[in-house]
Amino acid sequence: MITGLDEPSALDPKRVGAKAAALARGLRDGLPVLPGIVVETMVSLSHMEIGASVLSRRGSGGARQAVTTTPLPGAAQIEAAGRALSATLAVRSSSPLESDGVWAGAFASYTDVSPEELPHAVLGCWASVFTVDALDRQHRSGIEPGAVPLAVLIQPSIAPVVGGVAEITAEGTIRVQAVTGTPAPLLQGWVRGVAATRDPGGRWVGVDAIALVGLETLDDIGTALATAWSRFGYNRCEWGVSEGLWILQLGTVPPEPTPVPVTTTSPDLIPVVQVAMTTQGPHEIEPHLAAAVVLEHGVRFQGVPAAGGIGVGLRHVAGAVSPPSRAVVTAPQALPYLSQLIWDAVGLVTELGGPAAHVFETARSLGVPAVCGVDLGEVTGQIVAVDGYTGVVAVLPPGSIP
Repeated sequence: MITGLDEPSALDPKRVGAKAAALARGLRDGLPVLPGIVVETMVSLSHMEIGASVLSRRGSGGARQAVTTTPLPGAAQIEAAGRALSATLAVRSSSPLESDGVWAGAFASYTDVSPEELPHAVLGCWASVFTVDALDRQHRSGIEPGAVPLAVLIQPSIAPVVGGVAEITAEGTIRVQAVTGTPAPLLQGWVRGVAATRDPGGRWVGVDAIALVGLETLDDIGTALATAWSRFGYNRCEWGVSEGLWILQLGTVPPEPTPVPVTTTSPDLIPVVQVAMTTQGPHEIEPHLAAAVVLEHGVRFQGVPAAGGIGVGLRHVAGAVSPPSRAVVTAPQALPYLSQLIWDAVGLVTELGGPAAHVFETARSLGVPAVCGVDLGEVTGQIVAVDGYTGVVAVLPPGSIP
């Protein structure tokens, strides 16, 4: 029922989920990973069945209520194991599915949980399988609701003075994004944070991040991530500093696609793009060429690259209505709910949030170009091109035929 993060059984993602298995590998290899225990996936099976059976009759809310009101098996044992670990705990979902970035931020996590509250937190993690967002991702992935069981990772809760995300490229460049305190606001898309980059030669660039994190800690993050990359293939980590550096999560994001050069285009193609983008059926112009036209001749905005690629389509402002296929989704904030809106999108643009947000991790896994830091709220025009390599967004105004 319960597996210690330092036990060999914790290395099996089918048993403990991808998140816990990755940390177990790091812990065994000497990385600064907090101790922990895992409520194994098999324990959730009956609750997954209950939630799925109620879902068709009572919807998402009814399924979640059914899961959280069904007693937790072995609750006393789980509570005792948590009490032996720490007085305050972090409780996080750990799904076998989470080795794929399309599940980033899909399931629940809780911090500052007391041992007495552990049963409720575990049930809350299981219930998150039946949120609207998670159900949509399961549907789009061809997974029956609740068919994949969910483990729950329990570790001591820390209060970081600084935290963030780090990523290593195939070329060995390390990018770190950081915020004061817990990295949660960064991951949830509320803040952008500050960034530092270390080239393969070991030099850090990024004055604000260096001042916030410190060169020594940045070097420690780089060393830990380089170790995880070389030994396990993990190229991304979440981290926090609380009386030392702690690696809070390890994972893999797909590499950025190879940039395709944006060619010079003739303004004579503007009306062709306007007609192609605003009529149904197959487009009469190749999408990359259409994007090049909009990027060259449209109104340009400089943002922050968040997911590589180039896309063009009609703008859809995120809201209650689902976007049509092949739209560019725009939103004020890079919040997790956007993940369910971009599966068929050709681009994502947000005004706030930073590249470390979970929704951009999902975008990269789906191959959706994304840019943050651009406000299109008052811009006239519906044809939008997104260059996720350079962070440029362009809008083709109506009637801009030369």
